[in-house]
Amino acid sequence: ERTPVPNSQRCGMPSWSPDGQFIAFLQTDEPNELRVFDTRSGRTRTLARGIAGPIAWREDGRRIAAVQQMEDGTKQLLLLNVTEGGVTLRVRLNLAQISPLMVWLPGTDNVAFLAAQKAGTGSGDVYAVEYGEVNRLSSTGDVIGMSLDNRGTRLTWVRKSRNARYILFSIYAFDLAKRTVARLPFPDRVSTINPNPRSGPISVDIAFRSPDGKWIAFVAREEAAKGGEKPTTCYVVSADGRNSYVALRRPGDALVWAVWSRDSARLTVQAIDNAGRAIVTMSANGTGRRVLQNVKAG
Repeated sequence: ERTPVPNSQRCGMPSWSPDGQFIAFLQTDEPNELRVFDTRSGRTRTLARGIAGPIAWREDGRRIAAVQQMEDGTKQLLLLNVTEGGVTLRVRLNLAQISPLMVWLPGTDNVAFLAAQKAGTGSGDVYAVEYGEVNRLSSTGDVIGMSLDNRGTRLTWVRKSRNARYILFSIYAFDLAKRTVARLPFPDRVSTINPNPRSGPISVDIAFRSPDGKWIAFVAREEAAKGGEKPTTCYVVSADGRNSYVALRRPGDALVWAVWSRDSARLTVQAIDNAGRAIVTMSANGTGRRVLQNVKAG
């Protein structure tokens, strides 16, 4: 059953609180409000204005982090109290581009996110606001995915390859306690995706690792068939590279986003392009696929 959330017209980036009580979302028209729907009261409230994304929940579902675009073009991180209202922390961010990927670090008032010092790069570095200070945790400038493992002890990130036909991507883990980085095992090539230098994706643009670390969903641009457009494909591959499947493929350029359930059991993928909009969900291994939405443009 589908039930519309009150005051959610022209909104995007929905995010359910960990305790299940609230649904946060961004109003996409001016003044770009961050709104929260309370499932118990059935009411929607505005928490802040000028929010450009991303957003992230604290593990108790009582606070939320968001990035606010200021009138002078600068950005600041806000930590907001959802139940009582008000801002508990403001931190200026001297960053040109901030990805929608953000996580709240458990047991703290710290958050980590993916950002870049120059706009339009398509990749960046992992940053963290820790105790009110901005720290850069990676320095390669080629990170295309970031997540928190299900134990809450490690940040993992995915680095873009210069040539996805030779090396699909690489994965690294940052130990939050020890402050150390280590590369995680993952094959350069996956037999069903980039088996040799003559085939495979042109590029991998963004990646989403499951909380349990067993699967990686990623969005790839591929070669076009003769006379056709370059398709956009969301692949899913196991951490050992032995299993993979196509979660969603669009015939041309598309904005594709993937979300894992907190228990890593299910994956939902959304695609928006000139042809319309599609949302599909499935088990982590690709079975039990359901089409939730398939709307043609116009």
